[in-house]
Amino acid sequence: MKVAPQVAELRELLGNDVLLLPWPLGKKGDKRAWKHLTAAAMNDPAHLRLLGRGNIGVALGQVSGGLCSLDIDSDEELAHFLELNPEIGNTLQSRGSRGGNLWWRIADPVYPRLKPLKRYEKGWGEWRSTGSQTIIYGQHPDGHNYQIVNRVKPITIELIQIQWPEGIYPLLQGGSMGNDTERTETTELTERSETPERTEANRSGIVSEVCVVDLAEIDSALDISVPKQPHENHKCLFTLARAVKAFELRQNRKWTIQEMRSLFLRWHERARPFLRQNQNKDDYWFEFLEAYDNADHPLGVDIIASAWDLAQGKEFPEVARQFETDNVRLLVSLCRELQALCGDKPFFLASRTVQRLFELDSHATGARWLKGLCRSGILKVVEQGGRETNKATRFRYLPPI
Repeated sequence: MKVAPQVAELRELLGNDVLLLPWPLGKKGDKRAWKHLTAAAMNDPAHLRLLGRGNIGVALGQVSGGLCSLDIDSDEELAHFLELNPEIGNTLQSRGSRGGNLWWRIADPVYPRLKPLKRYEKGWGEWRSTGSQTIIYGQHPDGHNYQIVNRVKPITIELIQIQWPEGIYPLLQGGSMGNDTERTETTELTERSETPERTEANRSGIVSEVCVVDLAEIDSALDISVPKQPHENHKCLFTLARAVKAFELRQNRKWTIQEMRSLFLRWHERARPFLRQNQNKDDYWFEFLEAYDNADHPLGVDIIASAWDLAQGKEFPEVARQFETDNVRLLVSLCRELQALCGDKPFFLASRTVQRLFELDSHATGARWLKGLCRSGILKVVEQGGRETNKATRFRYLPPI
């Protein structure tokens, strides 16, 4: 199969398991959808022809074998980062108009999705992963050509190897996790990345919820779960319980009761100024154990985003074949994956989430689709959500998974 020279060079450099994305010359994206694509698209002659006509982006994260990029905004900050990271800095490096992107394959089983990074509260760069892309070839909107500064294959690292400059709240600790077991709306960010499908990059938009936590140290878990004011203890213990499950996922083992007790005691000591006088240490210990039993998902694992990625990478369920449009079929796949991730428990899914994922004009359309799946015997409402409860509706997927 004949391909453009730049495409062949990039595949040789990045690997054949990487998905390349075609964009107009001088653009970082357009309204075309791409998040449903997999690396199998690189076997499509039509897709390869498009890649030879303009800018080329690289889909990041799960779809490309864990390939991620760190975009650093300025030349000075990039140089400083490379001084701190001489070993892992010797990897593929590309450049647009300023600063640059460092490319790695991430060995961690769980790693952050898109995350803007600040240094001393000022914009510093961006971590790009599953659901986002980075332009590597073509013309920058400023008129410069994209360059490959260090033409070597991306090396494989673990996130803990990254030495962050002072003043950055790093990926291993930072980010917004959410405090409850569920959220009705997705995170809205002012994004500057090459992420969106509906809009070009570097414009304000809505992106999928970001998996921003990869807990590597006990202190990280304590930092984000110790209360900062009264009446936060229940919420914070639930966060701590989800952090334990994140450690278990990372270590591929269950924690012992002694390990959990040790972590809890450290939490209790730091939380002491905000604890209720009518609750003793045993009360809080039992509350923590109850939170652990009730926590469905590890901290930092975005179930909607995870299910969305899984749904896009699998064949539609047989029951979805009754529908004509791929979007409705994909919604059935999404519900199947949500149910699989939730096990025997029902899953929650808001109509506005459906609107965002499928780029619908109105959340009313998302609500109509969900009701249609209920009327078709694919979904069952277990708990109705709404403004009164401030919760998304909980569903159960009825066909065999």
